[in-house]
Amino acid sequence: MSRLSAEYNLKLSWNFFATSHGKGVVDAIGGMVKRMVWLEIMVKKQCRSATDFISIAITKTNTIILDEIYQTDIDASKLKLQQVFATTKSVKDTQKLHTVIAIRPDVIECRMYGDATSKWTVFF
Repeated sequence: MSRLSAEYNLKLSWNFFATSHGKGVVDAIGGMVKRMVWLEIMVKKQCRSATDFISIAITKTNTIILDEIYQTDIDASKLKLQQVFATTKSVKDTQKLHTVIAIRPDVIECRMYGDATSKWTVFF
């Protein structure tokens, strides 16, 4: 996270919410798009690839922006992430924290919860 923050010049933080398990608006939109495409498939529309899926979905909505991510882009991102994770160091007591803030490429700040005044800093 700290490396991505520095690489893309972004302020990044991570907040864990156990109740949502990562579900959110994006998941709901994805479900809606899948249902729209499924309904078209049920009336004999062919969908045999990601390109077909995007083509069908685009005809069914003008309010959701859809774009295909090609396998070459996925492979390039996967390689880059593998390189990042190969040198990633673990953080002690992650099960006890709620918020992580990237300070610098070699520093993160950890808190029990977002507004906590108590915090600890991890140096890599």
